[in-house]
Amino acid sequence: MIVANGSAGTQLQDVDIIRQAKQSLDPAQVGELVSLATQVETHFDGLPQDIEWLFAAGKLWLLQSRPITNLPPPPLDNVSWDVPEPNAYLGRSQLVEHIPDPVSTLFEDLHMKRSLQHYWG
Repeated sequence: MIVANGSAGTQLQDVDIIRQAKQSLDPAQVGELVSLATQVETHFDGLPQDIEWLFAAGKLWLLQSRPITNLPPPPLDNVSWDVPEPNAYLGRSQLVEHIPDPVSTLFEDLHMKRSLQHYWG
């Protein structure tokens, strides 16, 4: 683990096997942290926050909060999809692992459309 070395720096310290298996936070601390995170997000009108925090001297401290800037896009609304052909077998395979190069239209038509669908029904 990384610990303060007493002169405004840090040092690496070995951790014994018993301490390695121990949870970093106890259930009460987890609850306190969840409460703080919820309060911070509420304070910023529900905008998800990246917070930095620490427990010191038995107290939880909020060091910094900033908006999360790399959130995934929101899910699409009102999306519809029509089956490309009646009774087609729709599946996902990793054919690209076996055939990594571009394929010809003839290969796509004969193998991917006709052969595979024939065997898959």
